[in-house]
Amino acid sequence: MPATKKLTLASSARYELRIQGALDDSWKEYLNAVTIEVQSQPDEAPVTIATCEFIDQAELAGALSYVYSMGLPLLSVACIGIEPDVPA
Repeated sequence: MPATKKLTLASSARYELRIQGALDDSWKEYLNAVTIEVQSQPDEAPVTIATCEFIDQAELAGALSYVYSMGLPLLSVACIGIEPDVPA
């Protein structure tokens, strides 16, 4: 049976951030992003979808603070995976 883990403040996890605007790959470093994809629809603002890995909630908060300080509207944040327990 696969190991399961509840999300805690100290959990390593993968998140999907949706940010209004078109961000390029240079943002990977600032967001700990594994992937960055820009979606755009006619007559709508582009949306960047960044899949990011953070070692804990403090690192996530730092990335979100950076997005805010750059004046970029944050559309959503979703936890899409929690790192499983590693046997000692």
